Amino acid sequence: MKRHQIIHIRLKQESDMRHIRRRKRIEKTLHKRRTHRHIRRRTEDIQNTRQGPKTYEAIAPSIFNIGNINGVIKFLQETENICKRQKINSLKVNLDNVVAIDMYAISLMLSMLNKLSCRNIRYWGTYPNDVQCRQYIIDSGFLDIVKTNIKKPENRQKGNQIYMVGKDCVDSNRIGKSVRESMTHLVGTPTIYPPVYDNMCEISANSVEHANEHMREKNWLVSISIEGDKIHFILTDTGLGILATLRKKASQKIKDMFLKSEVDVLRDVFKKLYQSITGEINRHKGLPIIYESFEDGFISDLQVLTNKVLLDFETKQSVSLRRGFNGVLFSWTVSSNNYNKWINSL
Repeated sequence: MKRHQIIHIRLKQESDMRHIRRRKRIEKTLHKRRTHRHIRRRTEDIQNTRQGPKTYEAIAPSIFNIGNINGVIKFLQETENICKRQKINSLKVNLDNVVAIDMYAISLMLSMLNKLSCRNIRYWGTYPNDVQCRQYIIDSGFLDIVKTNIKKPENRQKGNQIYMVGKDCVDSNRIGKSVRESMTHLVGTPTIYPPVYDNMCEISANSVEHANEHMREKNWLVSISIEGDKIHFILTDTGLGILATLRKKASQKIKDMFLKSEVDVLRDVFKKLYQSITGEINRHKGLPIIYESFEDGFISDLQVLTNKVLLDFETKQSVSLRRGFNGVLFSWTVSSNNYNKWINSL
């Protein structure tokens, strides 16, 4: 064997050995990091156990209704962010100072609490000192969806419903049952009402398929309340929101930036002018159906809250929010007049 070949082989062997030593050093370093990380986590867990549960008290604004929608969203977002940043595992919701409340705020609050409970955060709270607000919460059906040691009062209003649905399927049976029960207030007997049933199933399908990345958060809340001679429906999910899931070409984005507000874009979504960011045909499919039922007079008082917009289709007024709401809230009412219009259209 020639001398230069021997040198070449030696150099190759030395190079291989350097690679092996370098790989071993890297593996040793990674092993130390993993070990230290594991020890640090165990130490933190022990410290947290010794310190007990970390509790945060969230104090709700005194005006806790849609009239103060910016204040409500600020309260909910700050509460959720603090629980996440400070790794809170016990949340107290203080409603002591609330003097005005409605189903919008109750629905948004329950959706937030459900989201936090999926992160193993326990929550509890207080009733408003104001007697009327306290009774309003009791009548709303709030006690049917939260765990409490308070016995459900016998004098609460009948017919109101609040429940969670979602996960990985559309619970059409639960939706149909709730619609039939609520229509008893208008018709006198349990009656299915297809315009509302179809709307709820479409919203549920969108929420299940697209609203949340994590399966454990795929829930949406239904609130059905009797208000005089009307039935008020509120449906809430805490996903990305309608405007955050739009699919637009670059040229269209530039035009919208200068020519359209977010309110105008949201109106156009209900008129089938936009596609979802995923390109899937089912996304936003239910929104034109909801709008058509409103245009036909089968539902009234249609309102949509999403991202930085609160749009009232009935009054054609809107509110631009200071903080974005990550999700969608649909609201409408049904009266005998709506039901009769649907019967006459058959």
